Amino acid sequence: MHSEGGVFDKRLLKGSIDGDVAEKLINTGYELPELDYKEKFDDTTGSWMELAKDVYGMANYGGGFVVLGVKDGSFEVIGL
Repeated sequence: MHSEGGVFDKRLLKGSIDGDVAEKLINTGYELPELDYKEKFDDTTGSWMELAKDVYGMANYGGGFVVLGVKDGSFEVIGL
């Protein structure tokens, strides 16, 4: 993808994400235009609208990842 640290690569978008890549996404520790964290997702209209907004923005940027179950700010993994 576009990050300076080299964590992301457009090749990640071609197939499944393995455990190593998932671990890098979870442990990056900061948000990027192509990486966003969501603490919760509860199948409400508001959650879907927020997710759609982020996905739309990332699509315009060239792709990206949304990681669910990670606290914004502290990046603590809490699960869903």
